[in-house]
Amino acid sequence: MKFNYTILIISSLVLITVTQTLAQTNDKIEHSEDRLLGRRIKGENVNVLVGNVEFRQPKTIINCDSAIFYPNKNSLEAFGRVKIYDKVDSVTITSRKLTYDGNSRLAKIRENVVYKDDSVLLYTDHLDYDMINRSAKYFNGGRVVDQENTLTSTNGFYDTEANVLTFTNNVKVTNPEYILEGENLVYNLITNIAVINSPNTITRSDGTVLNAEQGSEFNINDYEYIFSVSEIETESYILSADRMFFDDLRDYYKAEGNVKLIGKENEVIVTGKEAYHQKPLGITVIYGDPIMKKNAQGDTLYLTADTLRSIDSEIPKDRRMLGYHNVKVYKTGLRGKADSLSYHLSDSLIYFYNDPILWNHETQITADSISVTINNGLLDELVTKRNSFIISEDSTKNYQQLKGRDMVSKFADNRIVSVDIYGNGESNYFELENNSEALMGMNNIICSTMKIRFKNNRVQTISYYTNPDGKFIPVHELREDEKFLAGFNWRIKERPELWQILDISQEEFEREYNKPITPEAQTEMREMERQDIEDPEVLNKLLPEEESQPK
Repeated sequence: MKFNYTILIISSLVLITVTQTLAQTNDKIEHSEDRLLGRRIKGENVNVLVGNVEFRQPKTIINCDSAIFYPNKNSLEAFGRVKIYDKVDSVTITSRKLTYDGNSRLAKIRENVVYKDDSVLLYTDHLDYDMINRSAKYFNGGRVVDQENTLTSTNGFYDTEANVLTFTNNVKVTNPEYILEGENLVYNLITNIAVINSPNTITRSDGTVLNAEQGSEFNINDYEYIFSVSEIETESYILSADRMFFDDLRDYYKAEGNVKLIGKENEVIVTGKEAYHQKPLGITVIYGDPIMKKNAQGDTLYLTADTLRSIDSEIPKDRRMLGYHNVKVYKTGLRGKADSLSYHLSDSLIYFYNDPILWNHETQITADSISVTINNGLLDELVTKRNSFIISEDSTKNYQQLKGRDMVSKFADNRIVSVDIYGNGESNYFELENNSEALMGMNNIICSTMKIRFKNNRVQTISYYTNPDGKFIPVHELREDEKFLAGFNWRIKERPELWQILDISQEEFEREYNKPITPEAQTEMREMERQDIEDPEVLNKLLPEEESQPK
């Protein structure tokens, strides 16, 4: 019995389908015209209609100047000023030629085709319109126009029931504010969201170029884009990420995943996990372990912080990078940390604030604030303000110390060569016998203004100005507490390593570089720095080349 019910249901469905099909084929085309002529074409009786021709079918009206009607096929060919009106979708189509099958309700419309409904205005020369499935498609080129946008493509498909337009091959959207180009675009007329399922490029009127490798979404009304694996290029920079959101009305970008910002003019690269860009303000903020890399003369400056903020400007001197909280820097001859930082890109001037501490090789520098000038990739000048303190460890494991209110340090070949102290100057200088390793004693000098000269990171001479007051303490009389100036704090263990800047483990760093940094190698490096050894073969045994980057 169950089987018989199944047969009955199937039979009923078949009967309904056949009835619907017969109903379609029984919709005979009616017509009227000024003149009607009987002809035979290829052995078939046809009617030739001339003047004010009109064809009618339920819910469809076709007008034209002349036509050939095939009564046995219930089809026609129309010529001249062809006009189709589909009452179901309120569609009006005009053209120069038409072939229409009244049974399948398929219209093949050619030459100067203009399709118009409540949502779409389309121009093409080749359009097929299916009135049963309520769909239209064009090929060999088409153009869709609204109040602000013009879309062109080789092929297009319009599902009028679903209100979805699909465009393929050489898709191009032109707007006063941008030009979008791709190979596949799907536009939902209800949600006003366009999905580009192909690599695509958007070129804005200001020259900004947005590239998406795997497609994107675009809200036509709100001018909001969502990109996947995308890139934005301006005259000044290139910004790329796994996913990007762009609000065109507010000129606002948001980038997520593998964010990379490349400065074209200053060779700056910034990476992170998330970024925000406000174009009117020229501000880009990068979060998630951000790292800045700037190459100059074959040497790379690394900079990291909890947050990096890039400020762009038409005025070169106003372009800068700001770092907030847990700032660390690393380059040849300079390592350091601070709470915050300002890096002026045009003149390579870096300001460190809130407990800054820097190291020039083995020399430690602290103050309330520090500024560093880099010239052609090399340290040029370092200025410390308030509570300035410089410490370096000598070969006898004692600490040469300088302190004062403000200091100006000069460099050559990334090594400190002189320090000028201005205000409240004081020094502890350990003197060796005839430049040997034998310690004679310590000079303690108090002087408002003084100048210290270095060679190979060792104090060479000290000049004192403005009423110096000092004493020499022989080594046998020197107490341990006298060796250190007030405020002394040797913080060499805080000196950042490159693997810390890159936010990876030392093991991972060594594995990536495939050149382990052993304690012995670190000790030998420090000794080389003291002695100013420049042997490339020895250096290569200790560390990878400067230009090598982790994968």
